Amino acid sequence: MKSDDNPLSKAQVAALGALATEAFAWQDKHDLLDLPAEVASDTKANRMKFWRQRVRAQVTGFTELSDCRQRHYRRLKSKLLELAGRAGEAFDTNLREERAAAAHTPAGAALLREMWQIAKVAGFGPGYIKAIISDKWGTSDVNDLSLGQLRGLIGQIRRRADSKLKKIAADKGAEGGLPDAGNIPF
Repeated sequence: MKSDDNPLSKAQVAALGALATEAFAWQDKHDLLDLPAEVASDTKANRMKFWRQRVRAQVTGFTELSDCRQRHYRRLKSKLLELAGRAGEAFDTNLREERAAAAHTPAGAALLREMWQIAKVAGFGPGYIKAIISDKWGTSDVNDLSLGQLRGLIGQIRRRADSKLKKIAADKGAEGGLPDAGNIPF
């Protein structure tokens, strides 16, 4: 699971760079850059560098992308999509940002602890959980899920774990299943 304090990955940096180039071109084409006079008459590369730093500073408080962290990625992506004239995609990114916050609420954190505890008891690894999330919601990051999606995921993992443990116990001639199966209301 990615921590909000981890630096951006190389893929994220590349994606933001490409998006910033697209946004700058769109803003330049529509004469919306609003650069200071001393920068406006400079080379295109210097204008782009100044513009990128200004946008990053407005969104994250940092002028360099290397200083940005995971918590800044969606906000920066959303702003660049908006500046590139792709407001619909920016809106979708903002919705994902709001949903992602669910994992960082006390209720979301409790659900995540419960999910990982159930997965550990059943012997499900992180790859198994990521595969379920990817198949069902098209993302492999549990932090992208809303509170409702987390509840649904835990229910699904609980049912799979219970079934697996019962099958293992039946093969050994005993009763099995998850202990205390009713502690989360669904």
